[in-house]
Amino acid sequence: MTADYKVTELFCIIDEFCKHFDAENAGNLLTILPHSLPIFAQ
Repeated sequence: MTADYKVTELFCIIDEFCKHFDAENAGNLLTILPHSLPIFAQ
């Protein structure tokens, strides 16, 4: 195995994780985000 292959594989693993993480948290972000931004706080 070359170093290039290992780096490419690592980026693919990270990309897959990000896809799953975004899909799981798509609904949760909309409920958390407005409360954490100062412009929405009253």
